[in-house]
Amino acid sequence: AYRLSSGARSDIGPRRSDNQDSGYASDRLLLVADGVGGAPAGHLASSLVVESLVTGLEPLVQPNAGQIRDEVIRANAALARAGREDSDARGMATTVTGLVMTDDIGYLVHVGDSRAYRCRDGVFEQLTVDQSWVQMLLDEGMLDPADASTHPMRNMLMHSLSGALRDPVEAGRDAGHVGHVQAHRERARALQRLQLVGQSLEPVGAARRDDDLGTGTRERAREVPA
Repeated sequence: AYRLSSGARSDIGPRRSDNQDSGYASDRLLLVADGVGGAPAGHLASSLVVESLVTGLEPLVQPNAGQIRDEVIRANAALARAGREDSDARGMATTVTGLVMTDDIGYLVHVGDSRAYRCRDGVFEQLTVDQSWVQMLLDEGMLDPADASTHPMRNMLMHSLSGALRDPVEAGRDAGHVGHVQAHRERARALQRLQLVGQSLEPVGAARRDDDLGTGTRERAREVPA
């Protein structure tokens, strides 16, 4: 059975006075959630989602894609409850990206614009696809990739978790799948080194190659049957 050797670090960065990220790292589960800027209580949203996912996923011995999606639904419901109970928390939202390990399979779960990268031979490959306005423009061929990092709407998300019925986890619930929640399945051996980062950040700690960053595709981050 494969197990993770992991570490975690949180950094406010040069532009903000607080950090709305939350994370978790164990030998079989990695999570990063980033509270959505411009919405209230982003730090609470990210911590609630991480807490819910840890509580639901850690006890599962061999979770499948369907069970993982169910836990994302429960995490989204936790945000809805918190918003009903506290008016100051209404409208809060967060991204989430995580890796769930079984004996020989790794599942990546993803909503928003936090990212998962795989490192091979010192070069990073983005496995997730940003669910953002800029990524939509790139997909439609309406934006030059060279202009993506400076686009005025580069921080606008298309999908996040906020407890609302319009959220991707709720949109596909009756159909037996979870709308825009990306579930990327890989053989554990193929994952090698993995790095999860918040808010469309680039990975650190290894050589980078520009044409290997920001190239997650819809095919790579495909929906995986339960």
